[in-house]
Amino acid sequence: MSRRTAFAGLVAALALTACAPPRDGNNPFAHGVEPLCSATNETMTLIAQSVQTSTRLPCIAGYPAGWSFLDKDVRRGSTTYWLTSSVVGVGSRPVEIKLVASCDPQGERFTDPRAVGADAYRATSATGETNTYVFEGGCVIERIDLPPETTAPTLIAEARSTLGFLNRRALAERLETEYGVRLCGAGAAPCEG
Repeated sequence: MSRRTAFAGLVAALALTACAPPRDGNNPFAHGVEPLCSATNETMTLIAQSVQTSTRLPCIAGYPAGWSFLDKDVRRGSTTYWLTSSVVGVGSRPVEIKLVASCDPQGERFTDPRAVGADAYRATSATGETNTYVFEGGCVIERIDLPPETTAPTLIAEARSTLGFLNRRALAERLETEYGVRLCGAGAAPCEG
């Protein structure tokens, strides 16, 4: 079986099954490959298919020292993933990234070079912040919540540096070029099913 055929089969199976919540509580795609901005993998494809209207996809731009991917939850209508840090305790969830089709942003508007063309809003708290990015077809909510003893500005800046955005069209072009697979949704044919 060729690489192209295997990936096409995987994408088809995932598009039909993985975006729906699991019936038995076990989701075989709930753990695994991290959503890296530089990767064309099943996780980025699942994220794209979870919110098919979204023109941008949240992804991990990079990891500061001590930070790592923890877990993800991809389902029809939303994707959430979490990052952890050795500074705040491995296994904790100090960073949560969520993609949805729409949201009601809170906080003050600001300019963020990570998300050119998106409307960005920031609401701060004693232990972190919530950054909301609104763009055509989607919304990304970045929650940074650190234990009170670790809320140093440098740690918040590290947490912020992990989030990147992948243009859905760029992912679609990569899938088409590398695997001959067409990604449906925003900027392409509507998805069926």
